[in-house]
Order: sequence, then structure tokens, then C-alpha cells
Amino acid sequence: MAAAATLVAPTLQPRPLDRRGIGFLVAAHAFNDMNQSIVPAILPFLIAQRHLSYAAAASLVLSLTIASSVIQPLFGYITDKRSIPWLIPAALLCGMSGTVLLGLAPSYVFLLCATLVAGVGSAAFHPEAARAANALSGSQRATGMGFFGLGGNIGFAAGPILVTPAILAIGLHGTGLIMIPGVLYALFFALFEMRRFAAKREAPKKFASASERGDRWGPFALLTTTIVMRSVVFFGVMTFTPLFCIAILGATKAQANAVLAMTLIAAATGVITGGRLGDRVDRRKLIMISMAAAAILSVCIALAAGAHASLVEIALLFIVLGFLMQLSQSVTIVLGQDYLPTRIGTASGVTLGLAISMGGFAMPFLGRLGDMHGLTPVLYAIGVFALAALIAATFLPPVSKTKDDHRSASVVDDEARDVANGLGADPAAVPGS
Repeated sequence: MAAAATLVAPTLQPRPLDRRGIGFLVAAHAFNDMNQSIVPAILPFLIAQRHLSYAAAASLVLSLTIASSVIQPLFGYITDKRSIPWLIPAALLCGMSGTVLLGLAPSYVFLLCATLVAGVGSAAFHPEAARAANALSGSQRATGMGFFGLGGNIGFAAGPILVTPAILAIGLHGTGLIMIPGVLYALFFALFEMRRFAAKREAPKKFASASERGDRWGPFALLTTTIVMRSVVFFGVMTFTPLFCIAILGATKAQANAVLAMTLIAAATGVITGGRLGDRVDRRKLIMISMAAAAILSVCIALAAGAHASLVEIALLFIVLGFLMQLSQSVTIVLGQDYLPTRIGTASGVTLGLAISMGGFAMPFLGRLGDMHGLTPVLYAIGVFALAALIAATFLPPVSKTKDDHRSASVVDDEARDVANGLGADPAAVPGS
């Protein structure tokens, strides 16, 4: 028993980040989010070849948004009740099946069904994958979530880049061609990595009372409000950056898309940088800094355009804006998990799905503002939403260290008992038993 206790003692030390496991999740997240960006990218081809109206095409995007984001908390609730590690590869296969069907659908009804299938796959993926990322990150949860978020950003940016030449070469069937690597990866994940992920997965725990859970729904609701406001900023920048460059600065379409591409690259860099910083500084302060910078830079871009700044100068401001506004992405997810420590799936479903999608619904209103008053006021409006996110973030309470420590100790105790039982030792000899 003494030997067993000696062997399990190191588990009481801070757990390192499992780089191999996080690497597999980064790739899985990239393939998953690629599905979401492919749908908007093929709309011009669907309109031209299937003779869809703009309203019908927009309805496809809306159905994808609802299926992929609004029902994410439901999957989070389910995974909080029951460990389902196989949901990660299954969701990947489901989402990619929907994308393949988009290129094969003979009618609008089948197109709608295909987008729903793709959306449901994405909704099922995120909560369980975020739970796995949380478990695999050890004591560096913000860093791990930063890598996880980076995978999503890479996939989202890669989708249009890959699908456009494929469709130009072989037609709409090209969606099936670019999904082959993702399908193979999902099968590899299921066959060779599933046991390892299942072993790492923390089983749901039973609690005698709500107070024992330590879940804080009030702060989580305030954080959700912050994420919604921040999401409006993100969608606004991504939507109106190229339009602003063309309409206000006289840039060509190629130049405008180049500015957007550089902004997306900067945003992805901000995600991983914010994750690393989130393990070293107060996560609430990082959110406030990120949103304060976004508010200031949005106004600066509008003022610089009015002062006849060059395209290069405005592009640099957009790039810095993309980087700074995304510093808070992974941090908000981890903070949501901190506020709901026993409902990580639900927290992930809201912070990764529902709250973010709500920002997209504000785009028609910003577009209407641009139609009526020009695109410069849109930049000011984006700054106002960033300011609203900043104000909401200032009221976020600190995370209780005692609750976090208690939770971490509980997890370590469970792992220690598992090791001791595997060695044939007496569980009573394990510290904390």
C-alpha cells in the first residue's frame, strides 16, 4: 500500500497539458468548422446553378446557424449527464456528411436538409470536444482552449479557400472531394484514439445539493451577455472590413479580400496568444483589455478614414483590431467553465455556440445602418458594442479559488483511486480517501 501511495503521489502536482491529445482536438476542430464556412462559400454557385433566390440562399445560412449554435446547449446538457467521448468522431462524420450532400442535393428541400445535418454535426461536436480539451489541458486550461480555438479559426478560414477551386474544377460535387481527408481523420480518430480519449474523460459526478455543485448561474449569465456583445464586434469586423475598404477607401475586391485575410490571420494569432495569457493574468482583465482596445480601434479606423488615411494604414488598424479583439475568445470559454464547474458541457455549448451565434443576428441591423447612413457609422456602432461588452465584463465576479481548488483536488483524488485500484492497492491508503 505504501508503494501504491508513493506511485500516485505525483498526481497531486499540477497536471501538464497533453499536447498530443490537444493536437488531435485542434485538427478535429479545424475539420468541423470547415463545414460551417463552406456553406456560405458555395452560395454563389448554388444561386447560379440551382437558380436560388437571395432569400432562399440566406435561409440556408440561417438554418445552419440555428442547427449548429442554438441547439449546442442541449448537447452540452446531455454530455454533462453522461460521458459520450465517441460523439467527437460521430459528430465530425455527421457534419461532413451534410456538406457532401450539399453538392449532391437535387432540390431545395434536400439542400435545406443537408445544411441541417451539417449544423447538427457541428452542434454535437463542440460541447464534448470542449470538455475533452478542458480535461487534456491539465493546469493550463486557457492555453489548451487557445489551441482548441485556433483549430476552429484555421478550419473556418480554410473552407472557402479549398472549396472554391474544387467546385470550379469538377462542379458542386467538389464538396465531397474536399471532405475525404476529414472523413478519413474521423475514422482514424474513432479507431485509434478513442480509447485514449475515453480514459482521459472525467466522468460526471453526483452531488447531494445545488450548493455542493458550486455552479454560479448569475455570473455565467453576465458572461453570456458579454460574449453576445463581443460576438457582434467579431461578426461586424468580419462582415464589414472588405465592404468598408471598397466603399470608403476605393480598394479593389482583391485588395479588400486581402485585408480581410490578414485580419483573419491576426485574429487566429490573437486566439492562441490570449490562451497563453489567460493562464498568467486575470481572465476578466484580459477580456476588458480586449474589448477596450476593440472599442478604441473601431473609432480610430472611422476617424482615420475621415482623415483620408491610406489603404495600408487602415489595413494595419484592422489587423491590430483583429488580433486584440480575439485575445478574449478562449478566455471567455474557460471563464464560463469556471462559473459552471460541474456543467462544463452546458457552459461550452453556450459560450461556443448560442452566445456567439446571437451576434450574427445583429448583422442585418448593422447592414441597415450602413444602407441609410454609410459604412463609417457602422464602425462607430461596432465600437459601441465593444464598449457594452467592456461594461458588462467589469461586473464579472472573480472565480472562487477555493471552489476551483476543491474541484481540482476532487479530480486528483478520483484519478489516484483509479491508479490505486489498478495496482491492487487499498483505496484507503490513497491521500484524500
